[in-house]
Amino acid sequence: MKRIVALITAVFLILPTLCLAQQPVSDPLRAAYIKNNHLWIINGENQKQITTGGNSSYPKWSFDGKWLAYLKGNKKPVFEGELWLYSLEQDKHFKLHSNSKNNFQWAPATNRIAYQINPKEQGNGFQSKGQLYMADVMTLTNVQQIYSTTSNFSWLPDGSGFLVSTKTGDKLDSDIELSQILLESKKIQPLVSIPVAENEYFIATSPFKWSKDNEWIAFLLIPTASLSADSNTLCIVSKDGKLFTKADKMLNHNEWIQWSPTYPLLGAIIGEGRESTSNKSLKLHHPLYVKTEDFTPANSVDRDLTWINNEEIVTARSIESEWLEEAKRPLPALYKIDIHTQKQTQFSTPSKNEGDFRPQHIDGKVVWVRTNRENASIWISASEGTNQKEWISTIDIGNWYYDKWDWDEVFGLYIPR
Repeated sequence: MKRIVALITAVFLILPTLCLAQQPVSDPLRAAYIKNNHLWIINGENQKQITTGGNSSYPKWSFDGKWLAYLKGNKKPVFEGELWLYSLEQDKHFKLHSNSKNNFQWAPATNRIAYQINPKEQGNGFQSKGQLYMADVMTLTNVQQIYSTTSNFSWLPDGSGFLVSTKTGDKLDSDIELSQILLESKKIQPLVSIPVAENEYFIATSPFKWSKDNEWIAFLLIPTASLSADSNTLCIVSKDGKLFTKADKMLNHNEWIQWSPTYPLLGAIIGEGRESTSNKSLKLHHPLYVKTEDFTPANSVDRDLTWINNEEIVTARSIESEWLEEAKRPLPALYKIDIHTQKQTQFSTPSKNEGDFRPQHIDGKVVWVRTNRENASIWISASEGTNQKEWISTIDIGNWYYDKWDWDEVFGLYIPR
């Protein structure tokens, strides 16, 4: 009996050690950012400058974190410029193309990159013949042209091809067609044709965002430039193209469209008007239901969002305001929302003259940008809001438009896929 007791005691003494040994050790967070117009990377606390000339922007990680793509130009901001690739393992830069748009995308599970270039604008003021290219990092000299009439594109979720949008004609009321391009078979499969009425002026789409179950696609229908500054149409379409919905109106900010982690529920910052300080609400859309849920209190505006899990969202929220002089415009703090209980709590506490933007969730942590409109830094905390601290002390300010900054222009968080 004493031997049995001793054995049991020994097991319980050993178990905690075994459990600790088996707990996965999370890798340090990695990011790329722009500082003094140059590209830097950070791995945990180790920072390294990797470019020295020109203005760099829009750093984007390959799926495995071994490559970075970025734009480079002589002017700032850089929305179109030289597309460069950087190999972290080789510590080398490779110029891929001299004139790429900022919508370049890595494949979901391979080190292939797709990018779009546009010819000079046509007389009607919009593009209908953007050219889509693809390159593999193993054969950068063998760049393939995939499609020659691209309005916009995104990779299919499994990386087998692309979903592209095309304006079917040169008139404003020409329809917009979505098609899948399959790389292996080289087939083009029409998905859905979107009628454009004479008074709608839709000329393009945004890139496409797939729900996590790969059953639904969210995107924007974008009208001519003067109209798109104030309103674009949020759409949801099923993967077979049979169900198509014009869900709401919002600004042309791709990061304001976010699917929940595993469930087909779409969160979006909804509201017309180019000022981000007014008429902007966090709403949830389910593809199969017409009803939407609004989670923004009266007299407040939501200005960014990220999902923590299927039940919790962190949003950047400020007091709603008219368009005042800069010093009087409210800046946001982060708030956490439980979409089932409706409980909403303040998540971050920036100082009076600072605001928190562009929250992103990764591996039990929330990463966000804090700015006073002149300087910006990167902050990090646990997903519960504890252990908040500054991670990167200085990054450049993203391009500004009516109190909305393009933080993806100057910061790219590596999120493993």
